[in-house]
Amino acid sequence: MQDHAIEIQERVEGFRQLLQNILSANLALVSLQQNDEVKRVSAWAASLFAPTLIGTVYGMNFDHMPELHWAFG
Repeated sequence: MQDHAIEIQERVEGFRQLLQNILSANLALVSLQQNDEVKRVSAWAASLFAPTLIGTVYGMNFDHMPELHWAFG
C-alpha cells in the first residue's frame, strides 16, 4: 500500500513540475510579446516627438514672431 502511495505522490510531483515548466514557458512568450509591443510604441512616440515639439512652440500666441507677418505665415 505504501508503494502505491509513493508512486502516486511521485506522479503528482511530476505533473506539478510539468505544469510549472509550461507556465514558465508561457510567461516567457508573453514577456517577449510585450517587449515587441513596447518597442513599437516607443518608436512611434519618438518619431512623433519632434513635430509635437515644433507644433507646441509655434502654436503658442506670440506677438513678435517673424512668421506671423509673412504672407503665408
